[in-house]
Amino acid sequence: GGTLDDFSQTEGLPSLKKLRLEYNSFSGTIPKLEFPSLELFYAYNNSLLTSGLDNLSSSIALKKLKLSNCSLAEELPTTLGSLTSLEVLHLNGNQLTGTVPSEFQQLTELEELRLDANDLSGAVPFE
Repeated sequence: GGTLDDFSQTEGLPSLKKLRLEYNSFSGTIPKLEFPSLELFYAYNNSLLTSGLDNLSSSIALKKLKLSNCSLAEELPTTLGSLTSLEVLHLNGNQLTGTVPSEFQQLTELEELRLDANDLSGAVPFE
């Protein structure tokens, strides 16, 4: 077990581009990741991660974000729309609720979006 809080510091890792933590037993909330160069964050299959998507909004260099098959039980935050460099976003296999925010239209670089196997409803706001 353990939390991801230890990974939220930039001291000593200002150039970190990839953080892969998949298939572990991390629990709790995804912390604010203060890595200015972070382009890839994978933490899928950590079944005890329950929230914290809003904390990722400051990771503006992110291109690939995979948080599938965790236990994320929250609404999709509108702030994810600020991650305009995102090319891949996988949030499938969670317990996400509500609708897909219209701010997702700002994700113009997005090539792959997986939101399946959640409790989402409503229209997907892409033209």
